Amino acid sequence: MNREDTRRLLAFLAGAYPASKIRAETVDAYAVCLADLATQEVQQATIGLIQTSRFLPTIAEIRARITQTKLAAPLPDEAYANAQHAAEHPEARHELHPLTYQAVGDVGGWWPIRRGDNASVLRGQFVRAYKARLERHADDVSTGQAQPLTAPDPFDALPSGDPE
Repeated sequence: MNREDTRRLLAFLAGAYPASKIRAETVDAYAVCLADLATQEVQQATIGLIQTSRFLPTIAEIRARITQTKLAAPLPDEAYANAQHAAEHPEARHELHPLTYQAVGDVGGWWPIRRGDNASVLRGQFVRAYKARLERHADDVSTGQAQPLTAPDPFDALPSGDPE
C-alpha cells in the first residue's frame, strides 16, 4: 500500500469517524506500518472494522483483521460446536480446522468432549485453549513466521478414480 492509498484510506476513515482527529503524523504512521500490505486487503479489512467498531481502527486492528481473514479459522464458539459434532461423528474429524483439532487435545481429547460430566467447564477450557492457539498462530502468521493453517478439503477424502 503506497502513501497516496493510505491518505485516501484515512480520508475515508475521517468520514466514518468524524470525531477522530487525523493529523499528518497519523498518515505517516499508517503509511509506514501498512506499506507491506496490498491496498485491497487493507481496504476490505478497514470496511469490516468500520462496520463493527465504534472507534477509529488502529494499525494493529487492521493488521489483525487481515490476518484473521487469511487464517479462515472458525470463531471459538463455532470451533467448539465443530469439535462436539466430530466427537459424536468421528468420520467428520478430518474436516476440522487444525487449530480446533489441537484445542481438542488441549482439553484431554475426544472422550471429555463426548462424555464429559461438566459441559460448561469443558466448553470454557476449550474456548480458552482455542483462543490462545488462534492468537499465537495469528501472531506467527502476521510476522511471517508461519503460513496460515487451513482445514483440509473434505473432497480430498473421496475415493479417486472413475466410478464404475
